[in-house]
Amino acid sequence: MTQNGARPTVLVVDDEAHILSSMTALLEEDFSVLTSTTPEAALDILQSEQVSVIIADQRMPGLTGDEFLAKARELSEATRVLITGYADINALVQAVNHGQIYTYLAKPWEPLELKVTVIKAAEHCHLMREVMHEREFLHALMDNIPDAIWFRDSGGQFTRVNKAAASFLGVADPVQVIGKTMFDFYIPEIVQQIRAEEENIIRLGRPETNGIKQIRLNNGRIRWVSTTKAPVLERDGRVAALVGVSRDVTEQKQAELALQ
Repeated sequence: MTQNGARPTVLVVDDEAHILSSMTALLEEDFSVLTSTTPEAALDILQSEQVSVIIADQRMPGLTGDEFLAKARELSEATRVLITGYADINALVQAVNHGQIYTYLAKPWEPLELKVTVIKAAEHCHLMREVMHEREFLHALMDNIPDAIWFRDSGGQFTRVNKAAASFLGVADPVQVIGKTMFDFYIPEIVQQIRAEEENIIRLGRPETNGIKQIRLNNGRIRWVSTTKAPVLERDGRVAALVGVSRDVTEQKQAELALQ
């Protein structure tokens, strides 16, 4: 079952009708089963249906199973399973490389093995969709939040920044920041100061919020920022990276200084 209670959909593609009937009878208790006797018709189905698992036979007229799964990958994020004979090892290699199949079953397949494989494949698809949705949410958050968000690895290189962070650093495209370090954007004195603070965060292994601080960039700009930094931990507790959220408060600080 999916999270909303609906049964996952399985698409079975085989040019032999009795195979389709056998698989439908085996799977229909737990899945909504769609079938197609041709790869071309199956591709049409994928354009209108949300499918969780695709099962394709290797030897079919028109498109072979590995060719079909490669095309199916362009239309659907469904988990792909190939049914193949032992003599089709080259096709299996092609399916792994181009179709990126989840697994394969050898002919003649065992009913219990097939059913367990499809259940696991459907669970895999559900988890991958959740990961994709989380990633899309993170992308939307990072691209639209006004604060600068950045990630740096243990070597100090930027691995991801949002548009606000790139703009703060004086760069139009966030991609231009990836792989660079603070030395590419800040004056050396500021870098040394920031590094000392971050070493303390890594040592303690907990987030830290800095007060408002003046930052001098290589391009001559002077900005005032308030930054919260946190370590990104591996499963064994080691710090793999740092994530930071910086708020540019330059206008506020300039107003305060003018008032003083």
